[in-house]
Amino acid sequence: MRLLTIILFLFSMQLAAQPYAELQQQAYELANQRQFTASLDLGYRLYEMYPDDINAHILISFNLINLNRVDEARPYVETGLLIDPGNYSIYVDA
Repeated sequence: MRLLTIILFLFSMQLAAQPYAELQQQAYELANQRQFTASLDLGYRLYEMYPDDINAHILISFNLINLNRVDEARPYVETGLLIDPGNYSIYVDA
């Protein structure tokens, strides 16, 4: 029974990772196409799924800055710096 529980847990984690990777890719593509509002919406969805993931913070802060909403971006930049202080992308947003 315990082995079945572990297998089901690992399977569910794999399923969750797939949509996350797809959403992340879509969000970056939209940002590259200068569709900042659409990319921001996906960034918020990523953040809801994994609030400690650096990519969600990068996407949200980048899009907010490009939408001239700098004050709203600040907490995501600050938290991103705490999550991964060596990540160059978050410094660009700072």
